[in-house]
Amino acid sequence: MNLEEWMKRELDDTYLSTMIMKERVYKKVNNVPKKQDVYMIMGINLKGYKRIIDIIVLEEETTSFWFNKMSELKSRGINELFMVSMLDNDHMKKAIKMAYPGVILMPSMMEIYNNTRPYILQKNHRELMRDMQNIYKSKDIEEAKMLYNEIKNKYKDNKLLLMVVDKYIDDIMEVVKYSREARTISSYTFSYLKMRARIVKNLDEYKVFNNNEKIKKYIEM
Repeated sequence: MNLEEWMKRELDDTYLSTMIMKERVYKKVNNVPKKQDVYMIMGINLKGYKRIIDIIVLEEETTSFWFNKMSELKSRGINELFMVSMLDNDHMKKAIKMAYPGVILMPSMMEIYNNTRPYILQKNHRELMRDMQNIYKSKDIEEAKMLYNEIKNKYKDNKLLLMVVDKYIDDIMEVVKYSREARTISSYTFSYLKMRARIVKNLDEYKVFNNNEKIKKYIEM
């Protein structure tokens, strides 16, 4: 299957859990390397298999751009996205809600992982992420609030870290009302790490791309 066929292949009807990640590469523009955002959409289908759904090279940061991309996914067979672990991107959020009104949007554990890492030692960071994941998987809102207060007490001297955590906590609390089993599946974004590591390794090795098609082709390899 060549790249064009791969990008147009039919997708599964339903994805239980979907994760959107962003990586940054360099693309030549007028022969000058410039930063280029690349989004990867990965999902778990009804059979439990992880799949790369799509690779999107950002052309413009607008709701219209993202809605067109979501419409393309619908045309390729996706009728329902159950839970989406996504980035803090208002244009993307609006577009996904327009295309899939019933979707549950969850803050990305991967984004929380990346944004908290600079403010805490690595050995303590793993513990923090377990604590954050436990909030996702809590049995009810009372337990979620209790766990959040424990995090605030544990890291009370690390104001910068708590500022990052507080940025996501309201959205996390909002999804606690949904099924615990569903939250557990969607919160475990670390199951995607091997797939992400392979993609990032490929991107790092290539250094600079000549155009968008080269980016997509190299990620798909």
